[in-house]
Amino acid sequence: MVLTKSAPHETDETWVYAQREPDGWIQAFLWYASAIFACLFIALINNGALYYFDTAGYLAHGQAAFNSMGLFLPDPVASTDVGAATQAKDDVVIASRSAIYSALLVFARFTTGINAIVLVNTGALLLSVWLAARVASRLFLHGRSVAATTAIPVLVASLGSLPFYTAYLMPDIFAPILIMTGATLAIFARDMTKWEIILALLLGLAAVVTHPSHLIIAALLIPVVAIASLAMARPKWWLAPLLVGLITLGGLAERQIFAQTVKSVKSSEVTYQPFLTARLIADGPGLSVLDQICPDEDTATCALHEALQNSDDPWRLTASHIMFETDPSLGSYKLLPLEDQRKVAEEQVSFFLKVLAKKPIALTTAFLGNTLKQANLFSIQYTIPTEQTLINVNAITDIAPESFENIRLLGKRDAISWLTVLHGIVYAVSALLVVVIVVLPQKAPPLAFRGFAMVILIGILVNAFVCGGISQPSDRYGARVAFLLPIATSFILLFYSGVRTKRTEDLE
Repeated sequence: MVLTKSAPHETDETWVYAQREPDGWIQAFLWYASAIFACLFIALINNGALYYFDTAGYLAHGQAAFNSMGLFLPDPVASTDVGAATQAKDDVVIASRSAIYSALLVFARFTTGINAIVLVNTGALLLSVWLAARVASRLFLHGRSVAATTAIPVLVASLGSLPFYTAYLMPDIFAPILIMTGATLAIFARDMTKWEIILALLLGLAAVVTHPSHLIIAALLIPVVAIASLAMARPKWWLAPLLVGLITLGGLAERQIFAQTVKSVKSSEVTYQPFLTARLIADGPGLSVLDQICPDEDTATCALHEALQNSDDPWRLTASHIMFETDPSLGSYKLLPLEDQRKVAEEQVSFFLKVLAKKPIALTTAFLGNTLKQANLFSIQYTIPTEQTLINVNAITDIAPESFENIRLLGKRDAISWLTVLHGIVYAVSALLVVVIVVLPQKAPPLAFRGFAMVILIGILVNAFVCGGISQPSDRYGARVAFLLPIATSFILLFYSGVRTKRTEDLE
């Protein structure tokens, strides 16, 4: 049965679509069950969740928070390296990890079991896809149910990194959830119900409070969402960027509340690890500026510059070694007195501005180079723990569950290296299809889905800029959002196959 429907907020086109009766509850159940299984099958194969060495850092951070309330004693073991320390000194608390995500991990560890976090990850991811499917299917009926429109993109994305990140005990899954939510708001906010907007805000807020990098991504998405909303030429174009702005403000408020709580409860100050300073030095412009101005009593980072002179090993100048290494032949920041560490960390933004003023071209080139490098990294290798990962975890915290030792994929990175090739093919085909369908002049799919895909593509690049430019290019950061490519492609193809457009005069 073929019916016609006026395109939302369009005046010169009529959408032609195939209408069918919605799926019954059995069909809907099967679609949703298949999507859930697609998200869970790596955790099922693994006989539990995947983890990273920094998973222990979150456990230690969360345990310290609960201990301050007299819960989950004894105190966690002290961290000695790999950046897992949550408190550098009695009057300084490192806030580079989310207190909320840390508390969630520890709460699950002592109640439902830590593997329940896999269900949390899966539920949040599916809700973000379901929300987009629900609104789009209501506006552009395309002959498929909301359940099918939700499940099909998830099933296709499961050919990539998606099930590894829903099984991962790290906050990384919330980066793609944030980008997905931002794209949904950018294109559909004006047509969403009050409850749909509330759900989008909750998903976005959950994303920005689980990791500081997600908060930066949200802030950078505001102009992207504003431009996309303007390009749709719709009334109330300002609603979408306003909502993403509210998500960002919510994340900033959480950071401020955390800082005030630490100050009042522990009489301590909050600071962040100097990832940006380490990146500037590793890329070259920061080191060049320090070579020019040090020693300088007004520049606290000169203490780090001096520590870097203790060895001529080139590995000393990598961001990870600057930040976390404690071996005297390679370490620098961790070997500084605690007070100097605090000063270097607090100065990282002003140091960045100083480097930008003195080396603008070199700094811009380095950031763009890191962004491009990050955009091409997508292996899931860092979601698979090694034997050394397990050793590090047990050195950092004493509450690692026994299941960490019994997972089936422990030490199996080399055995599944072939997945990088498979995932690369999936992402390359997805990206090509998105670009071809978006760029080629045609009437279908509707403009809304082209805009939706473009926001997701730009969101992936924003993630690459934040993680590659500010932190360090890593497969882990790329793979966490790469599966958005097949999701975007699936959305476009679903509506491309179910919707056609003709000009009104052609239908008369």
